[in-house]
Amino acid sequence: MSLQNLLLTGLCLLGAVPSASAQIDPPPPGSYTVVVLPSSRVYTDSSSNAQYAAQFQWIQDNQASHNIQFAVGAGDFTQDNDPNQWVQARNRLNAMMLGGVPAVLATGGTDYGPGGNASNRSSNFNNGFAAVSPFFGEGTIYSLQSHSPTFFEVGKTDNSSHLFSAGGRDWIVLALEPGPRDAVVAWAAAQLDAHPDRTAMLLTHNYQESSGVRHDRVFYPNGASNPHSYGFGPDDVNDGQELWDELISHRNVQLVLSGQGQSPASASRLTDVGANGQIVHQLLSDLAVLPNGGDGYMRLLRFLPDGVTVEVKTYSPVGDFQ
Repeated sequence: MSLQNLLLTGLCLLGAVPSASAQIDPPPPGSYTVVVLPSSRVYTDSSSNAQYAAQFQWIQDNQASHNIQFAVGAGDFTQDNDPNQWVQARNRLNAMMLGGVPAVLATGGTDYGPGGNASNRSSNFNNGFAAVSPFFGEGTIYSLQSHSPTFFEVGKTDNSSHLFSAGGRDWIVLALEPGPRDAVVAWAAAQLDAHPDRTAMLLTHNYQESSGVRHDRVFYPNGASNPHSYGFGPDDVNDGQELWDELISHRNVQLVLSGQGQSPASASRLTDVGANGQIVHQLLSDLAVLPNGGDGYMRLLRFLPDGVTVEVKTYSPVGDFQ
């Protein structure tokens, strides 16, 4: 069944003022939850990251009551692509994964290049991070999860494909590097084509702007967060509109989640109909410049028992904001 209804509540668009409230209630019986972790780059760059710790503690404490099936991250785990910052991210993600909540992780622009300047595609997500502590890839915690991911490159996990089943729905979840290369797009297409009966969720960092439109170098050539503006090389890069045209519109993707808009902090929603008549919901969550690196806000995608409705809650366990 198609995910026809997307119900957004809470801090979904910037400008909403958070207010204290009671602990968020679990979804209706028969529902399940996917947690969307926004950028942690301010958290991992700080010696005091209570908001970051609170997010993961809430996930572990509420895994059963909210029927949390997996978590996803849409990039900018670090501020400077620094190994010490990757250790901060690893420590939190480690505890969550070993606690039984699998994760799918897509990298962001500040996770690449010297000092996180995205001048090239070198990242301590892969290079050197494993030497600090084994975590990603073959024989590490990704392979210890209950599913077996597929990777685009041997020894690198920037681009990965994951299979999950929850609530009677079979998922394929793709995590793609920012501004994916042509070969990555072709690989992603092959993954989707191999699983046409699964509902597809796609994660990539730079996809849409705070206004809701996709990054598009043709119609919005000065978009500061368009991956074509990075140092990856101007040609072998695909922005949001190119991903839509070449990959998403023609396949079984129903959800696209991203983490970098054009303004410093933003959240937006875009819903389109693909080439095959499928509804595709696209959500941006970029909240790192809110106080304290985001005040612990994360998104909860609650898939309701009717099989067609997703309730989106934007919630912080810090002070129980929602």
